[in-house]
Amino acid sequence: MALTDKLRIPYLEAAISPSPLQQRDLMKRAAGVSTMKAVCHRDTWGVLEANAPYWFDGPKLTNNDKAIVARDGGMIEVALSGPQVTQVLRVAYNRSRPWAGAFSHHKVVLLRIHAAFSEVVAKVDPAASRGQAIPPVIIDDRIDAE
Repeated sequence: MALTDKLRIPYLEAAISPSPLQQRDLMKRAAGVSTMKAVCHRDTWGVLEANAPYWFDGPKLTNNDKAIVARDGGMIEVALSGPQVTQVLRVAYNRSRPWAGAFSHHKVVLLRIHAAFSEVVAKVDPAASRGQAIPPVIIDDRIDAE
């Protein structure tokens, strides 16, 4: 596989600039989720926390929250409810916009968070039968050693 093929990330391109209607659809889908997991580096979640407003009630690293489970290599697994997923999408969307007050290095991380959550949430089918598991959001783009 050529390097240019490895660098092409179509879902990221769509997530960088979703329309307000696409964002609203994602939020509606996320609101119906009962539980969902996210796996990322603790620093990635820290950027989300640092940019979250006072109303964000998602799991927090600083609280030794039991919804956050440590994994190897600084990775964590975060258990989220549907309302918390909507909050993650909203924070990541709003704070990554060009006019937002977040630092530029935070904006690119927030864009990546939004893209990863959008990719999974967009596949949620509100009409699907109950009991179907939602795959975890995984933010880990390590290049495979060849």
